[in-house]
Amino acid sequence: MKNLKQINRYVVIFIITLSQLAQAFTWDEFYSQAVEKSPEIQALKLQYSVSGFPKYEIERQFDWTLALEAGQDRDRTVSLTNRAFDLEESYLYSASAEKYFSTGTNFSLEVLSEKLKSTTTFLAAPRDGVFNSYLLTIEQNLWRDSFGMGSRALLRSADAQGEIYTMRGLELIEEALISGSQLYWNSAVAFRKLNESKAALKRYENLVKNIERKAQNKYAAPGELSQVRAELYNQQRQTQLNQLDFDRNLLNLKVFFPEMTSDDWILPMDIPKYSEKIKAVNLNIEDTRSFKISQLQKSQAYDAAESVKQNNRSQVALVGRVGSTGVDSYTREAQEQMINGDRPSWYVGVRWSQTFGSGIRSAQTKQAEAQAQAQEILFVTENLRLKKLKAQLESDIFTLENNLKVQLQLLNSRRDAVKELTQIFNQGRIDISILIEAINRAEAAEVEQVQVRADLELAYLQWQALLDRIL
Repeated sequence: MKNLKQINRYVVIFIITLSQLAQAFTWDEFYSQAVEKSPEIQALKLQYSVSGFPKYEIERQFDWTLALEAGQDRDRTVSLTNRAFDLEESYLYSASAEKYFSTGTNFSLEVLSEKLKSTTTFLAAPRDGVFNSYLLTIEQNLWRDSFGMGSRALLRSADAQGEIYTMRGLELIEEALISGSQLYWNSAVAFRKLNESKAALKRYENLVKNIERKAQNKYAAPGELSQVRAELYNQQRQTQLNQLDFDRNLLNLKVFFPEMTSDDWILPMDIPKYSEKIKAVNLNIEDTRSFKISQLQKSQAYDAAESVKQNNRSQVALVGRVGSTGVDSYTREAQEQMINGDRPSWYVGVRWSQTFGSGIRSAQTKQAEAQAQAQEILFVTENLRLKKLKAQLESDIFTLENNLKVQLQLLNSRRDAVKELTQIFNQGRIDISILIEAINRAEAAEVEQVQVRADLELAYLQWQALLDRIL
């Protein structure tokens, strides 16, 4: 019967443990779910969901511009040539298309159709009829944006800006995830600190009771009871402060990940083998997103400088126009005249223009060239920084991983020391101060173990982010 009760008890404990595990978050679960459920990360994903948006902002100056117009004009105005109170009524239809090409060529086409009905008879017969026309204009830049040199540089800059925009969005998501992970481990350390202070508080409460019994039986050493009571009060104060610290950290964490609650804590106790994973990865810093962003920023700066230089030159353009008209009482005949080129017109010429009076153009060119040179320096500096950061993070991970192993051994030794010294103290063989010091050191070792694990996890996460391995 006794064995049956014990079995039932173990079954109940097992079921409760499973239910707690089902609703709790491990570090790995928090990390994987934060990517999908954190409001901050979701907002960043939406913000950068339109891939390469800045690219389209630059490219829109090369869009087609299409315009259509249809209207009716009724005119009874009087003039020197039309003093009768008669009516002129016309129907107007027009269409135009315009585009600037990356070859430095501006293209425009205008088509017009006007149908006139008139009752004017003063000094002239009624002027009913149809007028059709088209005008094609091609303008080729010869000096400013010479044959599209500046335009193509601008388009390359747009492509680079689009890639930077997309990659920068991923970088910001990684930064948000690292910041959220920092909040998680801040809370984890505060959680362990709170639990250990509560456990230490319980030890001191029991210790005070034991020494009070000794004092009643005249076995307590002088000052022993006062000393342990002082530690009890100090631990009560520290527990309250630790509770406040944990609540604050948890509040910040919940803002980042609202599904996290104060009960959702399963802190890892294993020793990860991140050093082995690092050694297995053969990835150069030149293949990372951070390096590519810096490289694109450099090339974009030089393309922007070329575009500014081209656009600040004098405009020398070869202009050509060709057109045709058609006029007849009937729509069909007027249209045929226009299409057949019975009444053509053409023009070929060269146009020059230049603005002057201020030094803005020269200043713009110098500023763009200086920006390109500055970006070249920043590119070299960033390349060096990324290589040093990679080496530093790998060194930190190796050191922290070894430190965690030592810290776990230290923690086990501190725990054993408390057990042994408690037995010896109860036998009256050591002073109370030795036991108090052992309890406090064990409490600190518990917290330090979580802090080392937090530092290790965050260092490995930063290393993964640097090599683009977390998204």
